[in-house]
Amino acid sequence: MSETTAWRDAFSNLARFASAKDKPTEESITAGRMMRYILQAAARELLPKERVAKCLRSVIPAKSEDGHTSDGRRAGVQLLYSAQRQRAFFGNLAQCASVWHDPVCASKITERRRVEMAGVLAGCKYYQLLATRTFQHSREDKLAELRADFADAKRRVKSGRGWVEIENRFGVIGSIAGLEATYSQENGFHIHDHSLYLFDGEIEPEAFRDAMLKRYTVAMDKNGRYVSAIYGLDVRGTNDSVGDYVSKWGIDAELAKYPVKRGHEGHYSAFQLLQLYAEGTTWAGGVFQEYAAAMKGSKQLVWSRGLREILEAGREVTDEELVDRPEEDAVTLAWLSLAQWRIILAREKRGQLLEVASTGNYTDLKNYLRCLGIFLED
Repeated sequence: MSETTAWRDAFSNLARFASAKDKPTEESITAGRMMRYILQAAARELLPKERVAKCLRSVIPAKSEDGHTSDGRRAGVQLLYSAQRQRAFFGNLAQCASVWHDPVCASKITERRRVEMAGVLAGCKYYQLLATRTFQHSREDKLAELRADFADAKRRVKSGRGWVEIENRFGVIGSIAGLEATYSQENGFHIHDHSLYLFDGEIEPEAFRDAMLKRYTVAMDKNGRYVSAIYGLDVRGTNDSVGDYVSKWGIDAELAKYPVKRGHEGHYSAFQLLQLYAEGTTWAGGVFQEYAAAMKGSKQLVWSRGLREILEAGREVTDEELVDRPEEDAVTLAWLSLAQWRIILAREKRGQLLEVASTGNYTDLKNYLRCLGIFLED
């Protein structure tokens, strides 16, 4: 069985017992976690030259002939377990740390950033407003061009004397902005962002919106883009859910359960496009490839200069540091040899293996692997 056939078969098998539900169930959440690995395999097929093609597949090589590194680390794949999180995870594998290309790394990165943001904003003394910006586009627009024009306009908005006047007038402390991009067959790519603005006192949202809309409209006009006076900028008061809302950053909130729910009115997130491709919708694969190329290298979450220091949030860690961050209570359940790991890859059992290992029960893990023809050494 080829690896391509394996992930498609795994997708079909998972779809048989998973069903769409408005309320998440234990079954749907488990299926969603396994689905991330299947969709990662789909991304590998579409992006063979990107890092996602080797993510959580390629073993970090040992540096000595006896199968151990100089620090005593074994060759092969490590299965680790955190009792605190009641989750298993892989060790000694390369990771791509891409929020744009990879549903597995994206899930880990966004969740850890969400937790950080929730902690920083908890009890925050500053008044908050959530602003959402977008602009008119058509099916013929390329995402790379939309992204470039949008980024340029945002730089123009927050530069020069005009922006200083807005900061002083409203008491702007800083902002946190998250970038999103979706796609519809009718209108093509749609790019927008959500920005959480913090102020040193309560202000009138409409007054802030009017001042921002004027600068944003002028900035987009310089790039030949039109901003609707009604829909181009939305500003609303904050509540306890704003931190969670901003921290989505375009990663579908329903990715944790299968199947990934469709966007409203035929709009698809990147990983929904991957699912469509896995289901056999050919055009979705090409759209995902354009998305991946256009969004690569862009930062998904941006804190304004100095805001982390004001909020005592500490140094901002990179996406690579986030995916590599170990769980402090992690223990090793088992090591898989390179030959054993190839069996797991060939059958696309990575997600299923983690679910079994997440019981923390070594006997269950041994029995599962034995069914695959893999025998662990006690």
